[in-house]
Amino acid sequence: MGMNRGTDRNDGKGPVRCADLYAGKDTNRGGIVPNGIHPIFVYGSLLPGLENAHYLWPYALSEPVPGTVRGRLVEADGYPALLLAPWSAPPESSVRGLWTQVDRDTLRELDRLEDFFGAEEMNDYDRVWVRDANQVDLAGWTYVWPNARGRPAVSGDWWPDARRRP
Repeated sequence: MGMNRGTDRNDGKGPVRCADLYAGKDTNRGGIVPNGIHPIFVYGSLLPGLENAHYLWPYALSEPVPGTVRGRLVEADGYPALLLAPWSAPPESSVRGLWTQVDRDTLRELDRLEDFFGAEEMNDYDRVWVRDANQVDLAGWTYVWPNARGRPAVSGDWWPDARRRP
C-alpha cells in the first residue's frame, strides 16, 4: 500500500488544528481521511530502531517514506518536540522524518503515548495536520509543541544524529 497522497485539501497555509476538525469547522485544508487510514509523520522516538518504535512499526500499513516538514526540534527530557515553522520559512528550517500510514486504533495508541487527549484539552503534544516541505502532495498528522517551553534547540534536522551528540 502506498502513501496516502492528495487526499487532503491543505493549501499550504500551515497546519490544521485538531480543534478545528473536531469542531466541524470547514478548514478546507486537511483531515480528510478515507477508510480510516491515517497518514502520519514521525521524527523522534517513533523512528525505526528507537525506543518507542514498537508502538508504530508493527502496525504501520505502509512502508516508510522519507520526508521533511518545516520547523525545528527542541530537546524535551531525552525526547524531541517539533515546533512548526510557517510554510514560508526557509528550507533550512526543517526536520527530517518518515511518513507512514496507520489505522484508527494505532493512531489512538500514538495519541496516548504523546499525551494527546483531544482538541481543547491539556495535552503534552498537539496532533496537527502538516504537509511535507518538498513533496507537497504528501500530508498527514504529526505531534508538535506550540512553543519551546524554555527547552534548548536541537542541533540539526535529524533526531537520531542529534541525540548522539554530547
